Amino acid sequence: MIFIYFFEGREERQRDLTYLFDSIEQGKMNASTSSLTISEVLVKPYKTQALSLIDEYLRFFNEFPHLRVLPLSQEIAIETARIRAQSNLKTPDAIQLASALIDRSDGFITSDKQLVLSGLNFFYL
Repeated sequence: MIFIYFFEGREERQRDLTYLFDSIEQGKMNASTSSLTISEVLVKPYKTQALSLIDEYLRFFNEFPHLRVLPLSQEIAIETARIRAQSNLKTPDAIQLASALIDRSDGFITSDKQLVLSGLNFFYL
């Protein structure tokens, strides 16, 4: 989950992630993610009762320029089921991929080299 890596400042990926998020913020590219991402990034702050981090992360997703958070719609749910029927992916990964397909994304950025799906260009960090 590149957002968790970015928020936690993972050194091994920080240069690439900083470049990516700077490019999005400056409007050099548009980005979208599923609302599932918010659930994923808030787990650790809730476990540790880091309320300021929860507020910071929510503000990021609500205000970050050129980043759209896609709701989990019926269309995404149907595409998720199709993806899962054709692969061994777990539901969270399938939701992210379905969201990218439904949003007609040009690419998908991930650190999981096992994620592959026709119709998307994959960029691995």
